[in-house]
Amino acid sequence: MSKSLSKQEISKCIKNGISSKIWANYDTVKVSLTNGFPIIGVGCWYGDRADNILNDINDGHKYMDTSYKELHKSDKLNELICLLETNESYLVQDKHLSEDADHCVKRITHHDHLVDPKCIVYAGIWCVPDVESVISFIKTIPEDIDKNDLESLHQYFIENFHVDSHVSYTREEIESLGGEIYNYVASL
Repeated sequence: MSKSLSKQEISKCIKNGISSKIWANYDTVKVSLTNGFPIIGVGCWYGDRADNILNDINDGHKYMDTSYKELHKSDKLNELICLLETNESYLVQDKHLSEDADHCVKRITHHDHLVDPKCIVYAGIWCVPDVESVISFIKTIPEDIDKNDLESLHQYFIENFHVDSHVSYTREEIESLGGEIYNYVASL
């Protein structure tokens, strides 16, 4: 990977990493442990972002503002999974994923903490599903850790990052996810 990638190229690397199903599949529907609403798609979207995606998919509006429990109880959960498996859904999710990746790059590069393109991509992929948690985490990395060295950044993330999302992750899951992100970025 070139040391002089544009923000658009970095964003595309983030999008491609996430769309390679590092976090989830396109048809993923998980339950949020904090509010009981579904987390959907390859980007693990929740709340308003999930509703925006559903609104952009034909018949997706039927699943907006519906708790996971209601979906499960009414058999709409399988219908939602089938809807998320459609080509239309893939296109909509990819569009939103591109927007999210652009937003991640803008937020990450707004600060001088990360300048190495691989490290920006690595942190950008962690931004799913919550950009602000990652930005906050990056700001608190001690100065003796080289944030612009992929190996150092990776080690710090897997040892210290408690995913602040609506799905709980065990230490093993964080290590596994971190390993997948690292392998993807190292291969660029």
